[in-house]
Amino acid sequence: MSLPGLTVVPDTFQNTGTTRTMNVYFLQGVFGELPNCNGIMEELILPPEGGTFMKIVGCPFLYKGNPENRKVYGMEQGKSNISTLPREIIGKSVIYVAAVALRFLFQKKKFIHDLHIFANELINKTIKHVGQPEIRYNQFVKEVRRAMDAALKKEFKIPADAHLIGYGVDEVKWKPVEIAVVITKLVAFLCVMMEYDAAYRFPTQDVFGELKKENVKKNARKEAVRLLGVYVERGIKLDKRIVFIKKVFSALFWFSPRARRITQYFLEEVDVEKVKLDEADWYFTLRRNTYNFGGKTLDERLIELDRIDREKGTQYVKIEFSPELVNPPPNV
Repeated sequence: MSLPGLTVVPDTFQNTGTTRTMNVYFLQGVFGELPNCNGIMEELILPPEGGTFMKIVGCPFLYKGNPENRKVYGMEQGKSNISTLPREIIGKSVIYVAAVALRFLFQKKKFIHDLHIFANELINKTIKHVGQPEIRYNQFVKEVRRAMDAALKKEFKIPADAHLIGYGVDEVKWKPVEIAVVITKLVAFLCVMMEYDAAYRFPTQDVFGELKKENVKKNARKEAVRLLGVYVERGIKLDKRIVFIKKVFSALFWFSPRARRITQYFLEEVDVEKVKLDEADWYFTLRRNTYNFGGKTLDERLIELDRIDREKGTQYVKIEFSPELVNPPPNV
């Protein structure tokens, strides 16, 4: 299976007589968290219509994205800032929590501007260095950003051609539209994070697959909370970050009519078919043991994996490292 694109691993196999050598792009854990889940990239595919795909040696499905180490690790500080700061520093201090609450209640415009400075740093200090051209992002990321952009513009009555992420910190300071710019930048960061890190993207896509539009029409808040509950329920190792996010959004939905409306507009706008797991995505979830994708246990998914591999004729590449290699990659 392949798409027209650009081969960036030339001369994949070279016959040298007694041995065969290969220019390899080692993909650690590309098939999951279990042992022997590594792969070798055969081809990087960049279709002219957009997206980025990897053809993995012996695998019948294309993997979406190109999670280079420099990009994945380049996101780490930003990820820590949006996770550790609120949970481990602010959240564990009554004084800090009170200070943030007072700032929000009595100086809301300044509070939002503080968030804008924070979000702007994520864009300028992270995304600008590890991001990629818009056309190279895959369908999931593009659709989430498009749907949120449409929801924000509907709520704040912003012209359709406005480029929200392009506004600087001082351009919209203390203006009503500033919160829309903040949300846009935070969503952009989260989307790039999920583009490069399947540990976040696949569970999120799995949850989107459970979205019921009829529930959104009845009560978007309840549907959003239900989806967050699905994420928590299917997580094998209970992720404190997700539990924290669920608590924050549950409280926000109760106290902010605007948050409820933006959530409703977003869930109404997003195309489920473009954000849920497709056949190829599903294949790459079958050997992941930290989340019950589709509500199925790991054992159930491994049975399905065996069936698919038999049908597709999957050929796994056994990767061995020389004993002289001091620090071979883990999980091989």
